[in-house]
Amino acid sequence: MTTGIVFSPSYLRHEQSQTHPERMERLSYTMDQFNEEGIFDLAEIKLISPRKATRSDVLAVHTEKYFVYLEESSIKGGMIDYDTLIPPGLIGDALLAAGGALTGADSVLDLTVRNAFVFCRPPGHHAGLTGGAGFCYLN
Repeated sequence: MTTGIVFSPSYLRHEQSQTHPERMERLSYTMDQFNEEGIFDLAEIKLISPRKATRSDVLAVHTEKYFVYLEESSIKGGMIDYDTLIPPGLIGDALLAAGGALTGADSVLDLTVRNAFVFCRPPGHHAGLTGGAGFCYLN
């Protein structure tokens, strides 16, 4: 059984603030441990690079109004709520994270791997149709 691990070093770029609980050190540390333990040397593990989600991918699950808001806020930065800041450049990071989820699913559906784990940042599991929350933007 092959497990796909979807990862990009670009997932380490996103930063809310240095003290925010969702920060790059969590993912960086985990990847360091996987490397140190030889996880990526195992035949059952396949490291997979993510693709960036497209606008049409995003509009399948989010409103255009919300997507445009993220695009525009990503230019100078903004805020959805106290926990969910929009740092400059966020849209690119969020599209890569959402694309990672799609890459993982596609890898399972096309039988490249049996299952997949996506090490993406920023996360997307709290995002909804019309907005983000809980440090999540796109799903």
